[in-house]
Amino acid sequence: MLQGQYRGERLGDPVHSFLRADQSPLLLFPAMLDALRVRFTVTRDGSLAGRVQPDDLPFSFASDGSYTIAGRVGQLAPTEYLLHNGELYVTPHALALLAPVELHIDQREQRFTLVATGPLALDLTRQRELARSRFDNRSPPGELPLQAFPYQGLGRPFADVRLNAQYGSGSGEATFRSVSYDALISQELAFATVLLFVSGSDETRLRDARLRLGRQSPLGGVWGVPGLTSIFLGDVQTPALPLIGSTGQVRGVSLSAYPLDRPDRFDQTLVEGDAPPGWDAELLRGEELLDYQRVGADARYRFEAVPLLFGDNPLRVVLYGPDGQRREELRSFRIGSGMAPPGMLYWQASVGQLGTQLLERWLPAIGNAPVRGAANTGRGVAGIEAELGLSRRLTATVFATRAPEDHRPDSRLRDTAGGGLRLALPSVYLESMVASQEHRGQAWSVGASGAIGPLSLSARHAHYDGFRSREALQSGLPLRSETKLHLSMVAPIAGRPITLAAVGERWLLESGDREMAAQLQARFNSRSGLSVGQGIEWRRLDYFPGSPLAFRTGQLYYATTLSGRLGPVRLSAAARYDARQKQLDQLQLSGHWLISPKTSANFGAARNRSDSDLAHGYGVWAGLSRDFGSFHANAYAARSATGDWSASVGISLSFGFDGDGKLALSSRPMAEHGAADVLVFSDLDGNGRYDTDTDEPLANARLLVDGQRGHATQTNRHGRAFVTGLNTVQPVTLGIDPSSIGDPFMAPVSGGLRFMARPGQSYVAQLALVETGEISGTLFVVRDEERLGLSGVVVELLALRPNDQNAITGPGLSLKALLGRSPVASGPAGTTTASSNDGAPAPGIDGDYRVLGTKRTQYDGGFLFDMVPPGNYLVRVRAGQRIRGTTLASRSRPASVTREQLMVDGVELHLLDPIPDAAPDATESLDSQSPDSQMTPASREKP
Repeated sequence: MLQGQYRGERLGDPVHSFLRADQSPLLLFPAMLDALRVRFTVTRDGSLAGRVQPDDLPFSFASDGSYTIAGRVGQLAPTEYLLHNGELYVTPHALALLAPVELHIDQREQRFTLVATGPLALDLTRQRELARSRFDNRSPPGELPLQAFPYQGLGRPFADVRLNAQYGSGSGEATFRSVSYDALISQELAFATVLLFVSGSDETRLRDARLRLGRQSPLGGVWGVPGLTSIFLGDVQTPALPLIGSTGQVRGVSLSAYPLDRPDRFDQTLVEGDAPPGWDAELLRGEELLDYQRVGADARYRFEAVPLLFGDNPLRVVLYGPDGQRREELRSFRIGSGMAPPGMLYWQASVGQLGTQLLERWLPAIGNAPVRGAANTGRGVAGIEAELGLSRRLTATVFATRAPEDHRPDSRLRDTAGGGLRLALPSVYLESMVASQEHRGQAWSVGASGAIGPLSLSARHAHYDGFRSREALQSGLPLRSETKLHLSMVAPIAGRPITLAAVGERWLLESGDREMAAQLQARFNSRSGLSVGQGIEWRRLDYFPGSPLAFRTGQLYYATTLSGRLGPVRLSAAARYDARQKQLDQLQLSGHWLISPKTSANFGAARNRSDSDLAHGYGVWAGLSRDFGSFHANAYAARSATGDWSASVGISLSFGFDGDGKLALSSRPMAEHGAADVLVFSDLDGNGRYDTDTDEPLANARLLVDGQRGHATQTNRHGRAFVTGLNTVQPVTLGIDPSSIGDPFMAPVSGGLRFMARPGQSYVAQLALVETGEISGTLFVVRDEERLGLSGVVVELLALRPNDQNAITGPGLSLKALLGRSPVASGPAGTTTASSNDGAPAPGIDGDYRVLGTKRTQYDGGFLFDMVPPGNYLVRVRAGQRIRGTTLASRSRPASVTREQLMVDGVELHLLDPIPDAAPDATESLDSQSPDSQMTPASREKP
């Protein structure tokens, strides 16, 4: 059996072959033609006839080796063909007579590589399949059933802890010593998740403390409320509303029935979180740096107005500690999806008190007195938003809020109400909003985000008339209007992709002052691994325009960045030149040396314009860090340009508990992420659970988390692994890497486990591996009492989903359900209801099914599903396929794989629909035909 490859991809199923030591191998001719997507038929004596594309030339090969191709007659040499069991085998040379191909055969690896020397029908077919796949949402396998993971009344704590000791000396001979700490603790209490963040030092003991309690799930149904995806009490973040923005942190309650990964706005969003004070936070999209800030004394980073592009927006927040520590958090937003479906209602609401915290009475007055003494401390704020799906493309939104008009602690609270429409087209997203405020304040905005070929763009214009909100501000001053335009694309230049981006912004202040800004950026990676970034930053401000006091200021900077690897050291350089002042504004050099997989060093030097007149020159720093597995340690020293120096040592660790209550230590954060205690074993008795007397734990099995290797990828000698860092926003799938199991026929009994991970709780999982089998059969079309094998038809293998599977409602409320109307039952994504040929439930097999895999029938109508665990299945012809202008009806047959009978053969699917013999007309549309479908006589037996 030789496995074929074409252009780096697997080419169908393995091909039967005869390997000969001194001659070219012989390959099954019909299987090779089927792999090349050549149309043909096979007679009873093994002869073949058909037509070759793209020139539509007729051909025939007889069982005696004679052939005719486009009227040209020839004869294969006796060594170039073989008739075996009524099937014709030929050499690669004979195949090249029919198609412009070369075959490179690797007998040791048991594979062949197909190399095209001219146009192939296979290329056209692959293009058609790719085009059809964009409109076919049934191809991906169905998701695994979601496992139950109930909350606990009292769980075990998980925590991320950091300790740091610092010593320094100033230029005035003053010295200081300090010890600081911070911790994030998560635990399940009262059947909810509790998150507690505390920080302090040897001076203030407890400087900050924030506490919140609640639940969240992207599947909806939180605390039994239909469509509710999150609810939190305590110190919560209020959602951002159109034209208003976010109030920030309040002491109160926040509820949402929106998708958890939906952005606040179509062109921008808010990214925030907890981090130790003094750390540096970088926000990146891919390798593009979007923003940078230092975490303040409130121990939170907050990136406002983060620009978003049409489609997927994978964002990364990278946190750098002063002693070389590094943490990374992932966020993902998608523009153009996530709108409320027709008849569905998304909503979110919050209510709370500004300037207060739940544990405020335990906090000292240092650093908090200005907030607690503010005039609006304890005054109530609230907000609500709802979105209704009017059609598949159109939604309507309404919102109302009481919120502060700016960021000042004593700012006035204003009542606002508004609404708008959102329209999502295949390649563009449109939004329009209006709002009205007390004292006749008005505001409106229009925006669009889309993609034109490789170009992504977003634009927004907003107008404010006496309108006050945190979003209607620029540099803390109220706006009259604002306009933003963002363009980006990846263009191939000299064979290398270059990322180009342009941003333009204009603000008109209520005072009449104007401000404009523009940025141009280009970034590319050379073949040697050098990353180069170039940028121009321009800004202009017009004060008192139209008056005698009018004047204008501006800035123009040229920025460049370089980064590359020199052996084990990665070096980076960044410089910014002030074109107006004609001097270097900023220069920074840094390096990261990976001494070993667990030890690294950081060093660098920097100089700003403010340091240019100082004799001390550059500021320098150096640090050393090591990951010990159970904790992370670091040391750091720095000297500023003014002569001040400091040194510090720190340690950070995380701890949690596995399913048996055993303490687990890690250098990776665990408190805000999920965890799983996994047992992998060979299920020898086939009952699906681990029995110490009969089953065997599997050591060194590599775990797959959502198809990728997790941090704890290998089981120990007891078959156990403690996996941390799991996603808590979307369901997690745990599987086994087949290459790590000694027996290639062993596989998880259900393909893996799928569950919803949560902070502060470890999911106990058992992955049972069993010996797998095969299900094979043939697809026939019946004509004149003759059964003809039909090739090129998609056949699905469906696995039984238990009837007691909990329904996944998802976010939002169904108005049809509220009005007492029964919506069409679709079930969870990727599922279907099994039916037999006449539409009734299949005999003996009831319940929901999920698609386990798909196969395309071979030249003789045969199909084979391998690596099938024991269980009940349904083999079905995918409904709606068009073969030669005829739409196929669905046909299905049950099949059961047991430990006693692992090989199930002879599953026959009969199609009674008439299918024309004639080739499809050349004028038929792409989606109305399947040119690679053939009919092969099987027998004269009457079905």
